Amino acid sequence: MRLAKRSKLEETQLIRRAKILQNPLLSGIALHRELLSCYLPVRTRDARLQAYGSGLRETSFFHESHVPRETIGFFDWNEKQRTFYYGVTAGRDLHYIGLASLATDPKGRGVSRSRAPENIDSNINSLSVSPAGVVAATESGSIHGGNPSLHLVSYADYEWTSRRSGPGLVSLSMSHDISLFCSRANPFLTASESLFAIGMTSGVRLYGASQPQWTIDYMFDLDHDPLSVDWLGPTSLAMGQRGGYITLGDTRSYGSALRLRHPSNVYGLRCVDSNLIVACGIQDSLAMYDMRMPRVGYSRNTLPPSQPVVKYAYKNKYLPNLGFDVCARNGLVAAVDDNAVIQLYSLHTGAVISSDVTGGSEDANGKRLMVSMKFVEIDGIDRLVVSRDGELVEMRW
Repeated sequence: MRLAKRSKLEETQLIRRAKILQNPLLSGIALHRELLSCYLPVRTRDARLQAYGSGLRETSFFHESHVPRETIGFFDWNEKQRTFYYGVTAGRDLHYIGLASLATDPKGRGVSRSRAPENIDSNINSLSVSPAGVVAATESGSIHGGNPSLHLVSYADYEWTSRRSGPGLVSLSMSHDISLFCSRANPFLTASESLFAIGMTSGVRLYGASQPQWTIDYMFDLDHDPLSVDWLGPTSLAMGQRGGYITLGDTRSYGSALRLRHPSNVYGLRCVDSNLIVACGIQDSLAMYDMRMPRVGYSRNTLPPSQPVVKYAYKNKYLPNLGFDVCARNGLVAAVDDNAVIQLYSLHTGAVISSDVTGGSEDANGKRLMVSMKFVEIDGIDRLVVSRDGELVEMRW
């Protein structure tokens, strides 16, 4: 009798829990129950982060100075190799991929730098590195005849010198009517595998590496151009598009489904876990969403903006592709606003942690902007690294 009552009670609780997760108006209750044991630890953690943020200081890893006016744009970090990979622009006609390996001694600050001998025809507008050390870089193409291209290079097979070229570089040129927007390596694979999601006109294409050949695994067709992409798990990914649409895709069934809508174009997308994502765009839009709470009963053309779980006090009216990243382990969101200020927020409460560091390349109006920003783990410590002009800078607290 007691067993039957207990079973009935558990079933009732499960039904109530499901209803709460589906109701955007009760998202706050769901968030606290799903992620946080109680409110006090969050306030305590925010206070600690506030103290760290007030002491945020910058330290330069290195400055790229082969030629004047070199600018480091997008970059990525491979923890196993202790290496930064980055794209460099030096004037209108000089673009290349470089790397900087940190000293193996944790106490050392020595940096060994190299560059690929081949120049790239146009600006590098995204760069990502897989756990296996394979780099995917996309170039936007130029009005001087260069088509948008995807460059894939294996660190293990490539001779990074100024004289010799190894077999690891593969360049795939697209037709002139195709635009490349973003790239993201699957971080859940082993150190011997590589799988990249490449956002291009009207879809996301998957490129898998099985050396010495590259294969096109699949193409997710989308109604709107994908401007950002991130991996929820080993086989699932989220794709942010023009118009604010966010679609889920699965590499096992190659199926996709529209789930959410952000108030603006989704220029940045980061997955907190298999359910929560943070989307960044213009019109002061930076928010966290629960993928289990989609709007239902709407078509693709009438889907209204989704109800966020947390909304952040972000300030960016019109500038796309500013620096943005999430550190789920420490509960931090970092974003550059349209005044070139690094804003740090509490991931789970939205509280502003710090906003006192400026820098970055100047735009047409003279403002200094940082186009790339990442939380990276170096020697077991999470660090915030940004690209600023010709250097990579660590923001340490």
